[in-house]
Amino acid sequence: MKVLILAAGMGSRLKELIKEIPKCLLKVGDKTLLERQIEVLEEFSIKKNDVILVIGKEGDCWNEENIQKIKNIHDNILINPINSKTSPAYSLRLGLEGIDKGPVLILDGDLFLGKNIYSKILNNQNKSCLLTKFSENKREEGNRVMLKKDRVRAIGRDVISENIYMGVIMIGDDFLDDFKKELEKDRYLKDETSIALNELCKDAFIYNITLHKKILGDQESRLNFLEGGSYASTKKEGKIVRKEAAEGKDKIANEIRWLLNLPEDIKDHFPRIIDYNLETNPVFFEMEYYDFPTLRRLLLENNINAKKAISILKNIMDFMFEEIYSRNKTLPKNNFVQKLHFQKIKDRLEESKRKSKLFDKLILAKKITLNGKTMENILPLIDKLEKNKNLIEHLMPKYINMFHGDLHFDNILVDTSNGHFILIDPRGSSFTGEKECDYTYDLAKLWHSFHGLYDFLHEGKFSLDINFDGVNVNANLKIENTQALEEYKKICKAFPKLLASYNKIREDRYWELRTDFTEAMHFCSVAPFHLRGTENEEYAVALYLTGLKLLNEFIEKWLTPKIEDLIVNINRIEDYEFTRQLIEDNIANHLLEK
Repeated sequence: MKVLILAAGMGSRLKELIKEIPKCLLKVGDKTLLERQIEVLEEFSIKKNDVILVIGKEGDCWNEENIQKIKNIHDNILINPINSKTSPAYSLRLGLEGIDKGPVLILDGDLFLGKNIYSKILNNQNKSCLLTKFSENKREEGNRVMLKKDRVRAIGRDVISENIYMGVIMIGDDFLDDFKKELEKDRYLKDETSIALNELCKDAFIYNITLHKKILGDQESRLNFLEGGSYASTKKEGKIVRKEAAEGKDKIANEIRWLLNLPEDIKDHFPRIIDYNLETNPVFFEMEYYDFPTLRRLLLENNINAKKAISILKNIMDFMFEEIYSRNKTLPKNNFVQKLHFQKIKDRLEESKRKSKLFDKLILAKKITLNGKTMENILPLIDKLEKNKNLIEHLMPKYINMFHGDLHFDNILVDTSNGHFILIDPRGSSFTGEKECDYTYDLAKLWHSFHGLYDFLHEGKFSLDINFDGVNVNANLKIENTQALEEYKKICKAFPKLLASYNKIREDRYWELRTDFTEAMHFCSVAPFHLRGTENEEYAVALYLTGLKLLNEFIEKWLTPKIEDLIVNINRIEDYEFTRQLIEDNIANHLLEK
């Protein structure tokens, strides 16, 4: 394999920064872009002699001193003698002249690429391919790539698409000769390489590799530092269950109305109301008692294993996607995310502070160290997340629909003799006051049973030690290691695969992002319902700390770019500063880990 690195540019948009050096000599961390490209290529067994660097001759940055610095790094170079008057397509033409056989990897010299990006393109099975990133920002500059499945059908600045060309191409034998002939046309003294690709992709098969970047995986959207519960009581009287509430009675009234208005064809999977009164205080309703265990009880008492639980969940998900999430489809209001998540969590934390002096200290703590990991506290994180417009945009569902609202394992009754299930305690409306909500709200409730391990915390199957040191907190939280815990872990691994069969999931690019975030919000906001007036409030504290942990994991998973997954075209000072800072952060973290 041959590699062409195109580095003959003038770097005009970075003149302030680079001060008479070509962009390939920009240092990010302790190495230049060129050094990083060469080193990573060698890690993929590409010899230095097979890497050809095309540099320039014209322009202040192309002096003897800089050319010698480049030769000290890599001496297999070609010079574009008219670089100030030509486009990169002409440099590409020069580089390809001496190459008769593919594959040829073509890289822009101003690219910072992580190892995983190289791996994606070098290990793909298609002879010719190019790299794109997915972007919903219609104003983002670049050549857009139109696709038919995974085949490139058009590329250009006027193409309408959410895929942007990233300056990385692999040219195979089947495409090389045609590509070279196209580039020999005089138009490519000035025209972009994308125009040649656009001409040829009509007949040639060019495979697309799309980078589904993390939501805040670039400098324009990275962070700047870079429901659970009810006041209702339930009691069994013979074959009737009575549920009532004075505090929070609107919530139980919504549940009553929701159950009463259920369509006939789905009532069989919800409690049947026998009597109710919305005018009394407390508000109450009575419903039929079902002598079935909950899914939580079946698992915690080892009456079923993970395989059986997944089978039960498959039946429930079939019902939810076909009969519930398909109904009452409507558009969410503009403030949907703010009210459902951010306003709710602020209200709940304020309520917790009023009810408990211990929680007042916990919520206002500057730093919390949990199981040896130091983290910023929930409220400061929430304030930063709420200001991130890109995140809010991705948390906004395209539609909202009928939902359950509290679909965790302890609200699923299962008749083990025939698999019939009853879904109890539906919410009736979301925190926004609407009868419809994002379906991932339900998924997050399931997630918080088997991923966040709410079931174990609620049942007291944990140990907690917590110490307050001035404005900081040090805590250790451990879940009891039981056979049931192993089955929960298996469910956690298998459940996403189960969901992959549903069209609604396949068509929803950000369902997992919203599910992860909502699960963290469930834990972060549930404390008021578990405050018991005790000195240590260990149940509520354990749930709060789990929320903190999940929120930090969400930021790590979705909002923090990794060097190995990073690709940046360093065209602006902001691009350079972002990449440099990320490298320095990574080095600092690595040193801390050692």
